Amino acid sequence: QAEDGIRDRDVTGVQTCALPIWPSLVREGGQKDATLRGRIKNAIKAGKRNGKPVERAKRAACIASDVAKIVAATPDYVPTKAEEASLWLFSLETGARAISATSVLIGDLQWQGDYLRVKLRVTKGNDNWNHHVQLDAAPHQEARELDFFHWLRAHLISRGLDLHNLDKTRASEKLWHWSAEAARELFRGRVRDAGFRPGMFSYHSLRAGFLCSALLKANTPE
Repeated sequence: QAEDGIRDRDVTGVQTCALPIWPSLVREGGQKDATLRGRIKNAIKAGKRNGKPVERAKRAACIASDVAKIVAATPDYVPTKAEEASLWLFSLETGARAISATSVLIGDLQWQGDYLRVKLRVTKGNDNWNHHVQLDAAPHQEARELDFFHWLRAHLISRGLDLHNLDKTRASEKLWHWSAEAARELFRGRVRDAGFRPGMFSYHSLRAGFLCSALLKANTPE
């Protein structure tokens, strides 16, 4: 939503990314955690009292179940399915913007045995960010559609690469070949193909989904 024109000198990037998560929390969490729902509702009310009026979010957070549907709706014969799925899941699991994710190079991946360390070179307004994120290599317990490492390995294999022994001579190659804008447009198309209402999700919805997923896991063993 922050990319859709909301601008306020007192509102941070994280706050603007959080604006559309409430409907997705309701969709995903139902009545499972009334305490969490109550706290978020109070926080939203406080934000409205202390800040400028903000229009209702036009887009929802794209949470894990939504991404699973998008991946499942992409036909297996699509040659870039693994590349697409790994990109969507990377942003969902790390909160990376399109510009950050599509700038990752092969040399930015560091396999550490039980987790993958990834350097994000750029972010919005900073071409020399060099921020690191980590992804747990434990198999996903819910569905193959949500298994980032399944899709990443398949994508790398299609390019003749091994995640556990990456070719250093190819370190300067992009991990995902799309530009940020091309990735945004492709994601919007896949959202439509999966049957979601027009305009429900943008690429930035994955970033909001990351925040939403973290809130849903609050006070749980995860």
